[in-house]
Amino acid sequence: MLKKLFMKKILSFFILGVTFFIFLPNVASYALEPVIAVVSIKSVNPYNQAFSGFEQELKDSGVKKFLYQFDLGSFEDNQGELVNKINILKPNLIFAIGTKATLFAQENFKEVPIISSMVLSPVKSGVSGNPEGLGDSTVEVSLDIPLEVQFKKLKEVLPSVKRVGVLYNAKDYEWIKRVAMVGRKYGLAIVAKPVNAGTDVPRLLDEIVKEVDCLWAQADNLIYNVQSSEYIILTLIRNKLPFMAFSSSYVKAGALFALECDYVNIGRQSAILAIRILKGADPKLIASVEPKKVMLVVNQRIAQLIGINIPLEIMNQAKEVYQ
Repeated sequence: MLKKLFMKKILSFFILGVTFFIFLPNVASYALEPVIAVVSIKSVNPYNQAFSGFEQELKDSGVKKFLYQFDLGSFEDNQGELVNKINILKPNLIFAIGTKATLFAQENFKEVPIISSMVLSPVKSGVSGNPEGLGDSTVEVSLDIPLEVQFKKLKEVLPSVKRVGVLYNAKDYEWIKRVAMVGRKYGLAIVAKPVNAGTDVPRLLDEIVKEVDCLWAQADNLIYNVQSSEYIILTLIRNKLPFMAFSSSYVKAGALFALECDYVNIGRQSAILAIRILKGADPKLIASVEPKKVMLVVNQRIAQLIGINIPLEIMNQAKEVYQ
């Protein structure tokens, strides 16, 4: 009887051991596969597009990973709870989509590499300490379309333009010097007016429309905000001046055209950087990245209204044309 009981115990230990070794490879692979925490605000559709591109690029690259997405908007009143949830995961990397998500990640996860995406002007927004984005554990894929790309497209859409008006934040003196330098490369004279306060905008706009062939804009809440946007657009239409804005929402509202980032491709660019870091690259040595893919958006109704004839080959390039 004792002999039978002993044999049963030996058999059960054998079965347990075989089971352990059968499942051991899966346990090992689980431990080796990286964990990526994604932080964004899900109610913002462009952010969702960027996440879609990020996820698809990882999949296309054959990267095995555990991906966990968190909605920062759902933890607005209790961000500490979100910090705890992410800490439990012990992520190898955080993909932060948008300025708020990036600042949240930087504040709470100082030892974890961060890919920051969908941020306008990383230095001005406080996301990056320098224009190159070097020296810390955050790597940025910004929404800043290079000036060269913007002015090249401006000349293609408006070949006869010579003088370009710019309202700029008075704090950005160094930036406007670079704008003027790049403009000259494309035969454009930049007429710049510094804005110290939002109340300056109507007066400066009334001045600048008398001196230029078009207005070009870079996103800045001091100048382009809910209070000023309607006045800016109506003034330019009344003066029959084309307006190159910085987003499709402005084009829909009455700007002539804009260049806009491909948000899905921004996500793909972010994934490529994430893969580099997961393979061992030091994020402190990876420079910030500009958008690789941009799209033209045009308002055909405004073109007709202000008497602008956009070349057909340019119209055919437009991702979207508002009628």
